[in-house]
Amino acid sequence: MFIDYYKLLNVSYTASNDEISRAFTEKSSTNQKSDNLTDNLIYDEINKAYTILINPKQRFKYNLQLIKKYQKKKSNKFRTILQKLFRYDSN
Repeated sequence: MFIDYYKLLNVSYTASNDEISRAFTEKSSTNQKSDNLTDNLIYDEINKAYTILINPKQRFKYNLQLIKKYQKKKSNKFRTILQKLFRYDSN
């Protein structure tokens, strides 16, 4: 499953490292590690998002994956719209 780390941290796609750090601090303070498995998974994903987005090389690679994901999603939607627009009805 692909997670949009920008949405997870609630930052824009053009966020600076300072904005990412602030968002991480805010999110991690509200989602502390605990005995609950769900809380731990959320905390781990927040840490992973921060680690990837704060590192320029990892962020670049992640952005490429993100572009591919949304490009594929939009192309399917675009194809569906084209099919609806140019469907031949013999009525």
